Amino acid sequence: MFTIKNKLLGIGAAGLITAMSLTGCGTTTTTSTSPTTTVPSTTNSNKPQNNVVVKNPNGTESVIVGGSTYKGAAKLKHFESLAQSQPTNEQAQINAALSANVNSHPHLAISYYEKAIKIAPTDAIPYNNIGNIYLRTLGQPQKALPYYQKATQVNPTYAYGWWNLALCQGQLKNITAEKQTLQQALKTIPKSDPLYSTIKQLQTSVLKAK
Repeated sequence: MFTIKNKLLGIGAAGLITAMSLTGCGTTTTTSTSPTTTVPSTTNSNKPQNNVVVKNPNGTESVIVGGSTYKGAAKLKHFESLAQSQPTNEQAQINAALSANVNSHPHLAISYYEKAIKIAPTDAIPYNNIGNIYLRTLGQPQKALPYYQKATQVNPTYAYGWWNLALCQGQLKNITAEKQTLQQALKTIPKSDPLYSTIKQLQTSVLKAK
């Protein structure tokens, strides 16, 4: 799983549950990043030496688990070349987006994710990952919100979409919506999902803190 862990503060109760790995995804201890972006990852992506620290324009840092596979100007050129030569291949667009993001080109990453959406509009991952860029990399939760909402709409069982939507709503101080999102998530996500218990913990924290 490709993960991005951001060092973000001020997400209310979310900060109580952030010592886990995010995605989109990854995690250094953060308050907003436990699950963030899930996309297919490479073998051994959890080894520390494969992690990459990215400086975000908003002053935060993201630890991208497995990011070394995409890091470097040569790799970005390679993945962009593949994406351009395979315009109908969703994964090729996602790989180019991941490389662009790892190499600190968030807007370029968004453009490739948008291409992936056009190819596979019912795949929740590109929507979620665009949301992650706006929320964690660019610090623009209002722009992230509709992408997380869309991720939960196209795939209601996609746990990361619900998790990030709730965190985003919390950062926007819309606590009523955050509570509703967590309640709906727990009704929709299978209890067997690894993220189910984490979302349950977040709900408990939100209910206690608000």
